[in-house]
Amino acid sequence: MKRFIAILLVIITAFSLVSCKAEEKGEQTTKEYESVDLDLTSLTSTMVYSEVYNMVTSPESYVGKKVRIKGSFYTDANVETGDIYYACVIQDATACCQQGLQFVTKDSYSYPVDFPRINEEIVVEGVFDFFVDERNIQVLRLTDCDIIN
Repeated sequence: MKRFIAILLVIITAFSLVSCKAEEKGEQTTKEYESVDLDLTSLTSTMVYSEVYNMVTSPESYVGKKVRIKGSFYTDANVETGDIYYACVIQDATACCQQGLQFVTKDSYSYPVDFPRINEEIVVEGVFDFFVDERNIQVLRLTDCDIIN
Protein backbone atom coordinates (compact mmCIF):
# COMPACT_ATOMS: atom_id res chain seq x y z
CA MET A 1 0.00 0.00 0.00
CA LYS A 2 2.85 2.40 0.85
CA ARG A 3 4.40 1.65 -2.52
CA PHE A 4 1.10 2.41 -4.28
CA ILE A 5 0.79 5.77 -2.47
CA ALA A 6 4.40 6.63 -3.31
CA ILE A 7 3.81 5.87 -7.01
CA LEU A 8 0.58 7.86 -6.95
CA LEU A 9 2.41 10.85 -5.44
CA VAL A 10 5.10 10.64 -8.13
CA ILE A 11 2.43 10.58 -10.86
CA ILE A 12 0.56 13.53 -9.33
CA THR A 13 3.80 15.51 -9.04
CA ALA A 14 4.68 14.74 -12.66
CA PHE A 15 1.26 15.89 -13.87
CA SER A 16 1.48 19.10 -11.87
CA LEU A 17 4.87 19.90 -13.43
CA VAL A 18 3.49 19.25 -16.90
CA SER A 19 0.48 21.48 -16.26
CA CYS A 20 2.75 24.27 -14.98
CA LYS A 21 4.72 24.10 -18.25
CA ALA A 22 1.46 24.26 -20.23
CA GLU A 23 0.39 27.35 -18.27
CA GLU A 24 3.74 29.02 -18.99
CA LYS A 25 3.27 28.35 -22.69
CA GLY A 26 -0.25 29.80 -22.48
CA GLU A 27 1.15 32.95 -20.91
CA GLN A 28 3.61 33.30 -23.79
CA THR A 29 0.78 32.95 -26.30
CA THR A 30 -1.21 35.63 -24.46
CA LYS A 31 1.79 37.96 -24.51
CA GLU A 32 1.76 37.85 -28.31
CA TYR A 33 -1.55 39.75 -28.15
CA GLU A 34 -0.50 42.42 -25.67
CA SER A 35 -0.36 45.00 -28.45
CA VAL A 36 -4.15 44.70 -28.86
CA ASP A 37 -6.21 46.96 -26.61
CA LEU A 38 -9.50 45.16 -27.26
CA ASP A 39 -9.69 41.54 -28.42
CA LEU A 40 -13.28 40.78 -29.37
CA THR A 41 -12.34 37.33 -30.68
CA SER A 42 -12.06 35.94 -27.15
CA LEU A 43 -15.52 37.07 -25.99
CA THR A 44 -18.86 35.26 -26.25
CA SER A 45 -21.12 36.32 -29.12
CA THR A 46 -23.40 38.22 -26.73
CA MET A 47 -20.47 40.11 -25.22
CA VAL A 48 -19.04 40.91 -28.65
CA TYR A 49 -22.37 42.25 -29.85
CA SER A 50 -22.67 44.35 -26.67
CA GLU A 51 -19.15 45.74 -27.05
CA VAL A 52 -19.74 46.67 -30.70
CA TYR A 53 -23.01 48.31 -29.66
CA ASN A 54 -20.98 50.37 -27.15
CA MET A 55 -18.60 51.30 -29.97
CA VAL A 56 -21.56 52.55 -32.01
CA THR A 57 -23.07 54.58 -29.19
CA SER A 58 -19.81 55.93 -27.67
CA PRO A 59 -17.15 55.81 -30.38
CA GLU A 60 -15.06 58.59 -28.82
CA SER A 61 -13.92 56.29 -26.01
CA TYR A 62 -12.51 53.75 -28.51
CA VAL A 63 -10.63 56.06 -30.90
CA GLY A 64 -6.99 55.07 -31.27
CA LYS A 65 -7.38 51.66 -29.63
CA LYS A 66 -6.05 48.63 -31.45
CA VAL A 67 -8.94 46.19 -31.89
CA ARG A 68 -9.17 42.59 -33.11
CA ILE A 69 -12.55 41.36 -34.38
CA LYS A 70 -13.95 38.20 -35.93
CA GLY A 71 -17.01 38.04 -38.15
CA SER A 72 -18.19 37.57 -41.71
CA PHE A 73 -16.45 39.35 -44.58
CA TYR A 74 -18.52 41.62 -46.83
CA THR A 75 -17.80 44.24 -49.45
CA ASP A 76 -19.74 47.12 -50.89
CA ALA A 77 -18.95 49.45 -53.75
CA ASN A 78 -19.78 53.05 -54.46
CA VAL A 79 -21.02 52.94 -58.06
CA GLU A 80 -20.33 56.65 -58.55
CA THR A 81 -16.69 56.60 -57.42
CA GLY A 82 -15.80 52.92 -57.88
CA ASP A 83 -14.47 52.75 -54.30
CA ILE A 84 -14.71 49.34 -52.64
CA TYR A 85 -15.50 49.15 -48.94
CA TYR A 86 -14.71 46.16 -46.73
CA ALA A 87 -16.58 45.18 -43.57
CA CYS A 88 -16.49 42.61 -40.81
CA VAL A 89 -20.06 41.86 -39.76
CA ILE A 90 -20.70 40.40 -36.32
CA GLN A 91 -23.90 38.49 -35.48
CA ASP A 92 -25.44 38.41 -32.02
CA ALA A 93 -26.00 35.11 -30.20
CA THR A 94 -29.37 34.48 -31.83
CA ALA A 95 -28.17 35.57 -35.29
CA CYS A 96 -31.12 37.93 -35.59
CA CYS A 97 -29.17 41.16 -35.31
CA GLN A 98 -25.83 42.24 -36.63
CA GLN A 99 -23.33 45.03 -36.29
CA GLY A 100 -20.53 45.70 -38.70
CA LEU A 101 -17.28 47.56 -38.75
CA GLN A 102 -15.81 48.89 -41.94
CA PHE A 103 -12.09 48.28 -42.22
CA VAL A 104 -9.26 49.70 -44.29
CA THR A 105 -6.31 47.40 -44.89
CA LYS A 106 -2.66 48.28 -45.06
CA ASP A 107 -1.40 49.14 -48.54
CA SER A 108 0.12 45.68 -48.99
CA TYR A 109 -3.32 44.06 -49.45
CA SER A 110 -4.86 43.70 -52.88
CA TYR A 111 -8.55 42.96 -53.50
CA PRO A 112 -9.69 40.27 -54.24
CA VAL A 113 -6.43 38.26 -54.07
CA ASP A 114 -5.63 38.88 -50.38
CA PHE A 115 -9.20 38.73 -49.08
CA PRO A 116 -11.57 35.89 -48.15
CA ARG A 117 -14.75 35.13 -50.08
CA ILE A 118 -17.92 37.05 -49.26
CA ASN A 119 -19.58 35.77 -46.07
CA GLU A 120 -16.45 33.80 -45.08
CA GLU A 121 -15.22 34.14 -41.50
CA ILE A 122 -12.48 36.72 -41.11
CA VAL A 123 -10.33 38.08 -38.29
CA VAL A 124 -9.02 41.62 -38.69
CA GLU A 125 -6.89 43.78 -36.46
CA GLY A 126 -6.60 47.53 -36.74
CA VAL A 127 -6.93 50.92 -35.07
CA PHE A 128 -10.45 52.13 -34.25
CA ASP A 129 -11.66 55.38 -35.74
CA PHE A 130 -14.92 56.95 -36.88
CA PHE A 131 -16.06 59.76 -39.11
CA VAL A 132 -19.24 61.32 -40.46
CA ASP A 133 -19.61 60.74 -44.20
CA GLU A 134 -21.02 63.01 -46.89
CA ARG A 135 -24.57 61.78 -46.12
CA ASN A 136 -24.11 62.80 -42.44
CA ILE A 137 -23.94 59.15 -41.35
CA GLN A 138 -21.49 58.07 -38.66
CA VAL A 139 -19.13 55.40 -40.00
CA LEU A 140 -17.13 53.20 -37.64
CA ARG A 141 -13.98 51.67 -39.02
CA LEU A 142 -10.70 50.03 -38.28
CA THR A 143 -7.74 51.54 -40.10
CA ASP A 144 -4.30 50.17 -40.94
CA CYS A 145 -5.70 46.63 -40.72
CA ASP A 146 -4.13 43.24 -41.04
CA ILE A 147 -6.19 40.23 -42.03
CA ILE A 148 -5.13 37.54 -39.58
CA ASN A 149 -6.76 34.40 -40.95
